[in-house]
Amino acid sequence: MPYQQELDDVRFEIRGGGTGVVRFWPKVDGITVEVEETPAATFTIYSPDGSAVQGATEVTATSVDGISRLEAPINAGTLELGEGYRLDWEWTYDGIRYQESQHFDVVIEPLGSIGASLNDLVSEQSDIASMLSRQAQLQRDGRTDEEQAQVLLHLATKDIRVMLKRKVAAEGAAWPMYIADREDLRSVVVAGALYRAMVAQGSPTEALRERAEFWRTERDRRFAELPPLRFSGDSDRVPESELKSFGLVRLHRRW
Repeated sequence: MPYQQELDDVRFEIRGGGTGVVRFWPKVDGITVEVEETPAATFTIYSPDGSAVQGATEVTATSVDGISRLEAPINAGTLELGEGYRLDWEWTYDGIRYQESQHFDVVIEPLGSIGASLNDLVSEQSDIASMLSRQAQLQRDGRTDEEQAQVLLHLATKDIRVMLKRKVAAEGAAWPMYIADREDLRSVVVAGALYRAMVAQGSPTEALRERAEFWRTERDRRFAELPPLRFSGDSDRVPESELKSFGLVRLHRRW
């Protein structure tokens, strides 16, 4: 997986009771670097209340195009559902030890990747591939239109996550208990990615502005028409309409 700066702030989610990986690209002064092998890079995991749940663990950096990627395997089998788990990374570059923190959530059903592709965008707007090719060439040498589509889809997913979290909060529910239905969300994310593609064109004509507004409105319309949100507090992930708060989970459920 190549480094994509636009996705640096995407929030990682780990399935409750399962396992997952949180990835990190070390930087010095905002520039990605290749870390030194010794002393080894490490990560430490802290719970949302700040208590340590896993001590410093060594990891081996993976070299990608001359820079390093660090990966922390997460076993959520012993972690409660919750937002704001913290990873404290340490690594060495040019003889200096650096530290940085990264956060992740433990949830019933990770939003993850929606599973859409360039083909989904083309099916909604036939001329989008040439537009994405231009954007890809300007943003990163060698990036393809397919890769640019994935960047926009990830960013649109991030936008939809913010909208979903607001809706979950408005219902008095807890985000980690929300069951993400990626099939229902896919068309919303595709519309959001097309909106972002229009905005990214820069120096828009009136026609482009109208097209951007169309896709923004279409994204919001599709979002408004999503089925009622579903929640679960159990590893079976069976929807329970009355189950929305952690208080009910801790009273009636046990991992």
